[in-house]
Amino acid sequence: THPIGTLQEFKDMISGSALGTATTVDFLILCMTGASLIPEDLKRRGFDDDRKVKLISASTLLVPALGLTVYSALRPSLDEE
Repeated sequence: THPIGTLQEFKDMISGSALGTATTVDFLILCMTGASLIPEDLKRRGFDDDRKVKLISASTLLVPALGLTVYSALRPSLDEE
């Protein structure tokens, strides 16, 4: 597939369909919300390096749905009290 053609098709889809636009906006909100919750989750798990926390949060936005999935699978476990 040609990247420019794919982007043009996506643009055509969201400009001509309310469902396409709503789905895109929902997906963006989901990804941004997930990335914004990661710092608090890591803090609760005892991870204190602010620079790494910000990098981990930002990296989940680079590969939207897959980034959050990988984070959820690989995040540190909670300390048992």
